[in-house]
Amino acid sequence: MNIINFTEANCKNCYKCVRSCPVKAIMVKNEQAEIVTERCIGCGICLQTCPQNAKNIKSDLKEIQKWIQEGKKVVASIAPSFPAAFQLEQEEQIVTALKKLGFQRVEETAIGAELVSRVYKRLYDHSSWEHVITTSCPTINYLIERYHPSLVKYMAPVVSPMIAHGKLLKKRFGKETKIVFIGPCISKKFEILHFQHDDVIDGMITFDELHYWLKESRFCLRELPVSSFDSIQCNEARWYPLAGGVAYSVLKGKEDRRTVIKVDGIENCIDLFESLKKGQISNSWIEINACSGGCINGPGIQLSPWGKCIRREKVIEYIHKKRSLNTFDKDILDSVREKQLFKVFMERPIQAKIPTEEQIKEILQNIGKYKKEDELNCGGCGYNTCREKAIAVFQGMAEKYMCLPYMRSRGETLSNFIIQNTPNAIIVLDQDLNIVEFNPSAEKLFGYKDSEVLKKPIQMIMQNSGFEKVQRDKKLIYRGNHCLEDYEIAVWETVLYIKEQAMYLGIFSDITQEMKDKESIRKMRENTLNMTQEVIDKQMRVAQKIASLLGETTAETKVTLNQLKRLVQSQEGEL
Repeated sequence: MNIINFTEANCKNCYKCVRSCPVKAIMVKNEQAEIVTERCIGCGICLQTCPQNAKNIKSDLKEIQKWIQEGKKVVASIAPSFPAAFQLEQEEQIVTALKKLGFQRVEETAIGAELVSRVYKRLYDHSSWEHVITTSCPTINYLIERYHPSLVKYMAPVVSPMIAHGKLLKKRFGKETKIVFIGPCISKKFEILHFQHDDVIDGMITFDELHYWLKESRFCLRELPVSSFDSIQCNEARWYPLAGGVAYSVLKGKEDRRTVIKVDGIENCIDLFESLKKGQISNSWIEINACSGGCINGPGIQLSPWGKCIRREKVIEYIHKKRSLNTFDKDILDSVREKQLFKVFMERPIQAKIPTEEQIKEILQNIGKYKKEDELNCGGCGYNTCREKAIAVFQGMAEKYMCLPYMRSRGETLSNFIIQNTPNAIIVLDQDLNIVEFNPSAEKLFGYKDSEVLKKPIQMIMQNSGFEKVQRDKKLIYRGNHCLEDYEIAVWETVLYIKEQAMYLGIFSDITQEMKDKESIRKMRENTLNMTQEVIDKQMRVAQKIASLLGETTAETKVTLNQLKRLVQSQEGEL
């Protein structure tokens, strides 16, 4: 199941997500970006950088609301970075808000961090471990397991504070209780999926999702009364969401036995991993966090009203307020044994075929890169180098024609080829009707070389053209016949005004022969009609003569027959 998904209609092939992804877990297929789950480390950087809002995250919000509506017992575990996420008069107004939404209990995830700190302290003192890497950040855990598997042996074998708190809550309130984690992290959604069969955390929403829920419910946080957390008071573990906060919580300045290293930001983490693999660091305890500045700058806290520096101060302010109120309940924490917090991390290297040099060379040549100088390494495709992109093409993660310089060059070449070879005359004018483009067909039609007419007014070529009509009548397009008597030709002209470039484009088709053919056909038709009329007239005259002769003959015949009749009748009387 994908936690982060793409909306195809919004994906515009900008490759910004590919460029920002630190592990290149985004595949482009059929010009659409798609996250490859096996490669993803859940950092959420692509969510923050996508300019088209083409990505969305899987949400448990509807399911959580359903549990509440059904009357199930739902407990919230809220991350200690919450003061950085909301505008509150008093921090514990968030407890009131969550209970108004339907949560029966609200506890701080920092309680789970107290449990985890116990294991970290023991590992710090464990002499057999050359290095200890904290494992509270799921994104870093995935980064090591998949991309730096040789360092898995240094990962502290302990669950995250979220899972630790979930185990404690399930133990206290029963497995039928629904535990919901609320925090600033996207990769926690991935982590919950991996613990799905352990029935620890039932659902998770980010602070941003909670913002939407509160807005939908029309709650004004600053106007709500204050309610206390239902949890046992936690101790120094509220420092966990700040860069360096884990070391502060666990070691409290006792950093004499090991080199304590605090690293945040994925690029810095990767740089540290390379140093570890090269043996440049020894006997270290490493606090590591994917988000620069710590969890207070996670991808699920983007709707925070505070700037990054202010977020840190808000959390510190809350820690100092609560410090004097700590009534740490050791017995409840002791109910969760250390072995219940144990977690095995495994080497899960990405299995990807590496192309040969010949295969890389062939891919590069397909996009016009025949020599080293052709490899611009501009990063437009999202990859740092052309070679890296070629490898991604071979592995099916990228498409050949994602190369923007190549596609631009190809487009320009294709456009130029069409303009140079079209049988239509093409003339382009600037805003003042001066010629800026005059293709070979235009040279042939009008009898001028482009060097003779460039930067000259169109009136040098023709008068009363469509260009002038479009300019005068403020039209965007004009079509019509134009007889150019000076050239003894007729043309069909189409003139467009291209507003974005403030230029006029004219396309002229020579229709002289067509017009001549039409005139010839017209004359032939006229002659045919004339000849037809003459034949009709002659036929009428013949008919009239025939009728006249027939009339005379008929009359004479009548007289003769009448005379014959009378003669016969007289002879019959005598008899």
